[in-house]
Amino acid sequence: MNTSTLKEHVAAYLQLQQKTLGKSFVDEAKVLRTFEKYVASRAHLGPVTQELALAFATDDGKRSPERSWKRYNVVRHFAQHLAVFVPGTSVLDPRALRRHYKRTPPFIFGDDELTRLLREARSPRKSQLAASTHHTAFGLAVSAGLRVGEVSGLDDDEVDLDGCLLKVRDTKFRKDRLVPIHASAASALREYRAIRDSAFPKRTDRAFFVSTTRGERFYKDSLTLAFAAVARRAGVRRADGHEPTFHSLRHTFAVRRLMAWYREGVDVQAMLPVLATYMGHVNYTSTAYYLTATPELLALAADRHTKRVEEVHHA
Repeated sequence: MNTSTLKEHVAAYLQLQQKTLGKSFVDEAKVLRTFEKYVASRAHLGPVTQELALAFATDDGKRSPERSWKRYNVVRHFAQHLAVFVPGTSVLDPRALRRHYKRTPPFIFGDDELTRLLREARSPRKSQLAASTHHTAFGLAVSAGLRVGEVSGLDDDEVDLDGCLLKVRDTKFRKDRLVPIHASAASALREYRAIRDSAFPKRTDRAFFVSTTRGERFYKDSLTLAFAAVARRAGVRRADGHEPTFHSLRHTFAVRRLMAWYREGVDVQAMLPVLATYMGHVNYTSTAYYLTATPELLALAADRHTKRVEEVHHA
């Protein structure tokens, strides 16, 4: 198999994954493009083998164990596809590399931290529009659990303020979903829209959130950087020095929703599919992770369990 043929198979594999699973496969595509170059550099003309995959994954010993594991599994899954078309392709051993992974606990905003963040966001640094954009975008993310790309990607016709409904298009997994929002969030969005339209009355861009220079879309990289700057100015960080990211707003939404359900006596396990759908998760595992996100949430869960045991005991 020559380099040209390998590229064709990689392209076909990525297209198939995107169509069938609805995933963008951006990271996987980068790994496989790098794999193409690696194979070419070694002048390898045969099928994909265990030895070749391991050498690439570890970059001949230069990669970290976690990164090596990720690279190896991308190639391993691709090899399963490739084996259908290229005789002699090895069935790569799923246990060839061990994963060394420790998930960092998410940053969950407390009430005081969130108040400080939003107060600082509202304080004009460049312009009143910039402050309003930051404050409204951050507030929407934490009240509706949106990803940064979903916030920045909103268009005017996807924000129904009268119906208190957002249409989030082409999300992380290339899916669309409807996101109901609270009336107070709709009111804040309406106020922002008025400020935006006053600053740029003749703009042609369809974006809901705009930059302050030409009234064009406020892209997610800029929004991410703006959030980091505001959080630092507000002095928001954990005792261990860990700083929040824009995604921390989404984490906070999920944990607060779960805590509210526990306090209301709702069957949280039964509601996980609802929360997963609302947040755009493709499986419940990502949503269930939040059940152990904070000591307070664990305490509420333990208290619920204790009460149920007592109810059974006294029944």
